Amino acid sequence: ASPESDVIKHVTDPSNPEHLTDARQASAIVYGPAWSFHDFGKIPYDKRPLIDYVFVRNGLKVLRYGVLAETENNAFLSDHMYRYALGSLATAGRVIGTKPP
Repeated sequence: ASPESDVIKHVTDPSNPEHLTDARQASAIVYGPAWSFHDFGKIPYDKRPLIDYVFVRNGLKVLRYGVLAETENNAFLSDHMYRYALGSLATAGRVIGTKPP
């Protein structure tokens, strides 16, 4: 779904008590392209849409977010790009986080 679609607007609507936050929007550090789908490179670069997301909630702080636009031997590994989000959760005065691979 595109960011402008009704479903994404509903899921991320702050007036909804169960809303989610787009990790890309919440991250202080964002890297990679602003698109996620390319149909194995068939879609021109400037027309590629963002249709894949990482959503967070319940106080998860997004530290980094990236779209990994990589190929192997000049071939795409998928028709969608991989997304990566690193976050931490503060609880009872201590931080619980994940470490990048």
